[in-house]
Amino acid sequence: MRSASTKSAGVASIAVESELEIILDITENAYIVYDSDGGVRLASKRLRHLLDLDDGEWGALRDFSSVARVVVLRLANRHLPLRPPWLLWQPGNGAAREQLEMAEPGRILERIARPVIGDSGRTTGWVERYRDYTYDRDLPARLLQTDKLAALGQMVSGIAHELNNPLTTIMGYGHLLLERQLDSKALAEAHRICQEADRAARVVRSLLMLARESKLERTVVHLNEIVERTLRLCSYDLQRSGITVELDLDPGLPPTLANPVQLQQVVLNLVVNGRQAIVESARPGRIVLRTRHASGRIFLHVEDNGPGIPSELQERIFDPFFTTKPVGVGTGLGLSIVSGILRQHGGEIQVASVPGAGASFTASFPVTTGAGESQHPKPGENDRAPSSRILVAEDEPGVAQLILDVLSAEGHKVDLAADGVEALHRVKSREYDLVICDWRMRNLDGPQLFRSLGNGNGNGHVGDRFLLITSDPALLSSSEFLRETRPACLTKPFLPPELKSSVTALLLKRKNGAHPAPSGGEKA
Repeated sequence: MRSASTKSAGVASIAVESELEIILDITENAYIVYDSDGGVRLASKRLRHLLDLDDGEWGALRDFSSVARVVVLRLANRHLPLRPPWLLWQPGNGAAREQLEMAEPGRILERIARPVIGDSGRTTGWVERYRDYTYDRDLPARLLQTDKLAALGQMVSGIAHELNNPLTTIMGYGHLLLERQLDSKALAEAHRICQEADRAARVVRSLLMLARESKLERTVVHLNEIVERTLRLCSYDLQRSGITVELDLDPGLPPTLANPVQLQQVVLNLVVNGRQAIVESARPGRIVLRTRHASGRIFLHVEDNGPGIPSELQERIFDPFFTTKPVGVGTGLGLSIVSGILRQHGGEIQVASVPGAGASFTASFPVTTGAGESQHPKPGENDRAPSSRILVAEDEPGVAQLILDVLSAEGHKVDLAADGVEALHRVKSREYDLVICDWRMRNLDGPQLFRSLGNGNGNGHVGDRFLLITSDPALLSSSEFLRETRPACLTKPFLPPELKSSVTALLLKRKNGAHPAPSGGEKA
């Protein structure tokens, strides 16, 4: 934009300023160039966007006074005058700067002014730069928060691993109790133990899926299961906020290849966004989650009956760090993360809202195929493996004893090793039909034991007689070791039928001659 004073300049001057205007219009910052009398020679179009000026305000920018008028109208304190650049700047300084707190909550503009010095050394004008400083101002706090979240994620992962060991024992023996002839009272108590242990296991599993940092590795997922798992994770906050959740999940929803951790984050962010909106409106809350499948795409609808989103804000809510919440309440990252995750999955998200009537978010992404549920088929109900000798390497005594009790009852001969080193010594002196090993162990962990068994120990094909147990389901989609070696895996906490099914599948595979039996070692 040029003032009347600019129009009177020569042709060469106009050409130079036209080129300068084009350059400034494609930058992220807003610039104003004043002449020596304070008249506006040039204002970049970015200024209009940054201050959200209407046509009348934009056309009225003729001098510093008119600029100051529109800026002050947008300040948190409208009684605070905007100093002219020639008063803001101090001789001897390269540039003068100040931060302007805007009326929009949490938003800060940085204003920088400096003189334009001509060939004679005299001031011929002034240049001002305005930029959105909100992100830079909060960056140190955000980086600190990111570090805290990373540390918290590691702590949660460690705690969840420790919890999964006793949960495996409680759930396992609880299930064994249910198989016995108990009176009605004892049977009801055993049911209660199993139900509460399963509830705790689901919470731990959800925390692990959310806390673990994972690459964008994709596996076969069922969106309905992810929705239900996520709701279990945040059910306490929803109930405490008096919010009712309604589920309308399409039972015919097809599985797809996706990153389960990221999809859980999508669901969680949308539910949390709805909860926060409802809490702010102080009305009886309701969140509805629907899943649908049409035209090769999966749809997730999340609706809330909060205050809704003003139409002028709906285009900005997916921008990073944009938030309508007060400072300290929201980061403005939730919906931008959702949008980014969906784009990585070839999807998108849309919002529909009428102020006062709630908001509805629709996330969609294509159904992707190309992988089966598992490379290890499950045995039928009547399939039974021959009596075999099995080595269990597990440093958690309760879990080791549970595995021994379950497999011994199936007719197998079971030896226990307290860690990977002891397990390696046993395998060298005796042949085992199957090795069951925990992922995390002292001295020698599960992957290290697997590789040791395959390195010149006369053990043939290790993978078909090795069952790896892990407490972290995210490893199944993120571990380089698993992608390379592809052993059978079982995730803690597991129930006795799951253990028996995995063991039977591997033993029947060996019985049917999938690989030749290993040679060497003592046969007991």
